[in-house]
Amino acid sequence: MNDPIENSPSVPLIAGPGSKVCTKCKISKSLDCFSKGGNRRKGLASWCKECSKANTRRWYRENTQRAKDTSKQWFAKNPTRTSTIRHRANLKFRYGITLEQYHMMELAQKGLCAICGKPASGGAREKRLFVDHRHSTGEIRELLCHNCNSGLGYFFENPEVLRAAIAYVEKHSR
Repeated sequence: MNDPIENSPSVPLIAGPGSKVCTKCKISKSLDCFSKGGNRRKGLASWCKECSKANTRRWYRENTQRAKDTSKQWFAKNPTRTSTIRHRANLKFRYGITLEQYHMMELAQKGLCAICGKPASGGAREKRLFVDHRHSTGEIRELLCHNCNSGLGYFFENPEVLRAAIAYVEKHSR
């Protein structure tokens, strides 16, 4: 891939209407090629997104351990924000939903498990309701507490096995 930082033209271009010249690669680009930055002239970064990204990657390659240490320290100092950040990333990566969509589901269920009707409780992971989904298709169903979510998994989401478990419990509860 061409590195915009190393492959810049020798003669800077002049920006036309609706465009801006990147101060790093000296190329005139449309305004949507620049990140927003409130304290910058016209509210846009001076480097284009491509140059900024290349520079960040270069810096990270040269400072990997420093970046990891800094990140680890920040996460340790900000446990509440860390939890929210990781929860948001997990929802997006695993289920393709936003934190806002999760909160809408939670609100619709009044913060209660769709099976037992109890609120989430317990340790750090169990304080939230879990997103239940069909493992074969990834289709999201509803939110469940830790126990109900685990129970479905232990019974392989198989109705026959669940009915057998119900019969077993009823047989031995008399």
